[in-house]
Amino acid sequence: MLKDVLDEIALHPHALAVHVEEITADLLEVRIDCDPGDVKRLIGSKGLHISALRRWVKLWGDANCFGVTIRDFEAPKDTSDRYDKFQHNPAWPKDRLLSILKRLAESVAEGPINVECVDREENSHVALRFRDGEDGKVMAALGEVLAILGNAMGKKNGHTLAVHLRPERLATRATRR
Repeated sequence: MLKDVLDEIALHPHALAVHVEEITADLLEVRIDCDPGDVKRLIGSKGLHISALRRWVKLWGDANCFGVTIRDFEAPKDTSDRYDKFQHNPAWPKDRLLSILKRLAESVAEGPINVECVDREENSHVALRFRDGEDGKVMAALGEVLAILGNAMGKKNGHTLAVHLRPERLATRATRR
C-alpha cells in the first residue's frame, strides 16, 4: 500500500522500491529507494510528505501491533525533477486514487470507510466517512495524513484533492418542530 502512494507522488515510479526488514518479531523498518530526482518530492516541502508517510506507518503499526519506522532518505546529489506547471487533467485516475485513500484509511480504522467524492472541474472534495466507535485521536491524526497525501497524489495527477475524514452521517435526522 505504501508503494501505491509513493507511485502516485513520484515522477519516476518505475525506479521506486520499498524494502521491509523485520528487526524483531514486532518491529519493522522500511527503506524506500527511488530515483534521485524524486527524493525531494517524496520528502515534500518542509518534510510534509515524509512526515505524513511516517505518521501513517505509525498509525498502521499501532493498529496492527507493530512498531514501524521509515529509514531516512539519502540526500540527493542533484536537484529534483520538477512537475510541469499544474495543468488540470480531466482524465485523472479518480478510481485509483480514491481506492488508495480508502485502503489507507481502512488499514488503520477498526470499521469500514465509506467514500464520497464531489467533483468540481479541476478539484474534488473527498469525504472518507468512518463509523461510530473509532478512536477520535487516531481518526484526527489519520485525517491530517490523508489530507496531505491526497493533495500530493492529486497534484501529480493533474487534479486538486481536498480530503476530509469525517464521522458517518446518520441515516435519518430528527426534525425540529
